[in-house]
Amino acid sequence: MGDMLILFIQSQELQGLLIVSVMGVILVALAYRFEGIHWRRDLEKQEIRWMKTIAENVMDLILILDETGRIQYITPSITRFLKYSEEEVKGKSILDYVHPGDKKSAIQRFQPGRENYGKVEGRFLHKEGHYVYLSAQIKHLYDEKGKEAGAVVSCQDITERKRTENRLRSLRFKDVLTGLHNRGYFEDQVSKYLGGENYPLSIIVGDIDDLKKINDSFGHLRGDRILGSVGKVLKNNCRKEDLVCRIGGDEFVMLLPKTGEDEVLTVTERIHKDVSALGKHGMDCSISLGTYTVTEPIDDIETILGNADKKMYSSKNQRKKAV
Repeated sequence: MGDMLILFIQSQELQGLLIVSVMGVILVALAYRFEGIHWRRDLEKQEIRWMKTIAENVMDLILILDETGRIQYITPSITRFLKYSEEEVKGKSILDYVHPGDKKSAIQRFQPGRENYGKVEGRFLHKEGHYVYLSAQIKHLYDEKGKEAGAVVSCQDITERKRTENRLRSLRFKDVLTGLHNRGYFEDQVSKYLGGENYPLSIIVGDIDDLKKINDSFGHLRGDRILGSVGKVLKNNCRKEDLVCRIGGDEFVMLLPKTGEDEVLTVTERIHKDVSALGKHGMDCSISLGTYTVTEPIDDIETILGNADKKMYSSKNQRKKAV
């Protein structure tokens, strides 16, 4: 009986020791757990500080948009790029800052199903009222169900590059002698004028009469001055939306969108009058003009060019017979 009591007491002591040991292990584990949580929180805070530092000093302009295109986050570099504060743009649609002429391209890039990395260049509204060129790299975001959840947009300022490109393009498409656009520009732009919204569409083709005789009799300097003066007359008798080009030695072409037959004839009358008036400045010359108007969309320019040419040469022949 005594032996059993001793064994029971020893068993109780072992159980107590075991319980204490287990509790010790649990406490140590909890200590490590809490220490790990505390360490992870410190690490997360450090990562947040790093991310904030990166965001505040990144050279690019970075935006996070929701699925509707509204700005949820924007880096402080917005102030350097566009002079806005973060508070001024948060919650607003990015399209509010895109130039009207570039919105179609921007909307296409944000359509679901596009490649994850899309690139678009466009003009963005500066706080001071002008536009700057930005190159935007777009990465679409999706939730865990694969549904469109927005996008990350990284932008770089390419304004100076665009200005240089535009200057070079202007030089490439500019006729130095008259200041008008050249044949290359005409061929580059003509397709835009064949769009349905430009009808009725009228064309005027012109040819300076006897320019070769003027060059032979008075020298090419006189002929160049006449070309320049006639170019100014044509430009002054056109609207901003009209296309006026010198396409050859003494040949000119003008495209007038939303201009009917009566209107284009009024324009040619003014041109004839103003060219005749150049004689007062010692530059006697005349110009033969041909016009043609189409009211329905056409696929190519050759149709109306050919018809206008016929009328111009008919006018030139009648002028020679009259002389």
